[in-house]
Amino acid sequence: RWDTTSMSARVGALEEARERYERHEWAGALEVFREVERDAALTGQDLEQIAWSTRWSAEPSDWFDAFECAESAFVEEGDRRGAARMALELARHNVQAMNPTAGQAAMVRALAHLEDEPESPEHGFAHWCMAYPFTEVGDLSTAEAELHEALDIAERLEDRGIEALAK
Repeated sequence: RWDTTSMSARVGALEEARERYERHEWAGALEVFREVERDAALTGQDLEQIAWSTRWSAEPSDWFDAFECAESAFVEEGDRRGAARMALELARHNVQAMNPTAGQAAMVRALAHLEDEPESPEHGFAHWCMAYPFTEVGDLSTAEAELHEALDIAERLEDRGIEALAK
């Protein structure tokens, strides 16, 4: 027999964690998500919110793991764009943390997730991410081409976030 009282409490706690996240209460959201995580199946979106909450309130080693868990969950759910988004964040943050090998591996995964997917903001974000390493090695013309492609995608999709990054 199902224990509907505890199930109801878990659902309520999960909603509380999501609401705290929406209010940008990162530490509070993370605390409640961690309590719920032990007893409830979390979605890729929930794990993405854990990853960002961890990023904005905890140690870097924790948030790298959180982004990897979110990527895996999105893969299991068949959400290739979500998986790509998490892999792109891992690529970006690893490169910025001076871990280019892990960054390259994450970028390869991100591009594989996006393969054969309709054009999306994640495609624009991928081009933006690819500009950074070219800038680092002094290949400014290739970096500029990547940024132009990111901007073109942002304009076609009317995505202000990617547009702001690409400019």
